[in-house]
Amino acid sequence: MSSSLVLAAGRRAFSRLQEQGLAPGLVHSMLAASGGPKGLMLLQLDRYLTSEFLAQSMQPIDVLGTSIGAWRLSTYTQADPQVALDRFEHFYFSQRFSAKPTREEITAELSRVLAGILGPQGAQEIAENPRYRLHAIAARGKGGAASDDKARLLLAMGLLAAGNVLTPAAPFWFYERVMFRHRQGTFPWHTSLALAATPEFTAENVFPALLATGSIPLILNGIRDIPGAPAGTYRDGGLTDYHLSNPLDEKEGIVLYPHFFPKVVPGWFDKGLRWRGPDVAHFDNVLIVAPSASFIASLPYGRIPDRQDFLNFSAEDRVRYWRQVLTATQRLADEFHDLVSTGRWRQVLRPLAFGRGGDLEH
Repeated sequence: MSSSLVLAAGRRAFSRLQEQGLAPGLVHSMLAASGGPKGLMLLQLDRYLTSEFLAQSMQPIDVLGTSIGAWRLSTYTQADPQVALDRFEHFYFSQRFSAKPTREEITAELSRVLAGILGPQGAQEIAENPRYRLHAIAARGKGGAASDDKARLLLAMGLLAAGNVLTPAAPFWFYERVMFRHRQGTFPWHTSLALAATPEFTAENVFPALLATGSIPLILNGIRDIPGAPAGTYRDGGLTDYHLSNPLDEKEGIVLYPHFFPKVVPGWFDKGLRWRGPDVAHFDNVLIVAPSASFIASLPYGRIPDRQDFLNFSAEDRVRYWRQVLTATQRLADEFHDLVSTGRWRQVLRPLAFGRGGDLEH
């Protein structure tokens, strides 16, 4: 029987796991990628990790996400992650739009969803959580990329996409990386990476910062002048850090990276560039846990949820499909529990290597 999960570890993480075992105390950092509804693949695993696996240890854990990844990790960093995950499921599934929604309508609806996920105290709990320390990346626009004028923004995004074919540095011609961080956090971000600013999370800026990291250009409005951060217009963190494939300097334990499919795409505009993949050396101390290709093929329609579901399904059919996926992905949580409790993870764990386009299975 094929495994539902892929466990792939970078060189140092592989060695540490072999020596110390797949123990919750080994996890000192976590990653969560952009991807919109793709992130629903991990909700059941999130429930298991927060209620059982990581609950067996006490060490502080720095968590970093962009877009839906940051929204998912915000549930870890609230006072009761299980309640927060229930709110996430309820409000994310509840999205409703008119036949041809404007950016203002979509922005208002996603604001309602995020407010529901956070609840009345979530922003303060995130800013003050002593154990799970949230960090989130948003992209601060430059020139036309900072404008909400459709023509100017379209031109900027078109130039970015064209430039990205030539160099992965192109997004930084138009956006700069801003990492909102927990005041006690020490996320192992490599010192060579450009961070334009590192404002601290506060109860006042958690909501606009998280809304900004999910604000897709031309679909949502940019979020302006976030308290405590440099003035400007902020957009989706996936523009600079799509699947978070930059080098990390974790020294103590490992970086746990639950991912929604067995593939890592470095940049937002790299999705169609099969010749461009991540550098395996950047994942030296990372353990990726992802659903296998065979598991994904077993899902309804043989794929994972994505943003096209809002166009291809009625609201009722979309929710029905998503609930089928949510039910099926309980298997991922159950299998991870089984692998850890029986020690079978050693049979599944493989050294991390990327195939063409960032494929883990090749």
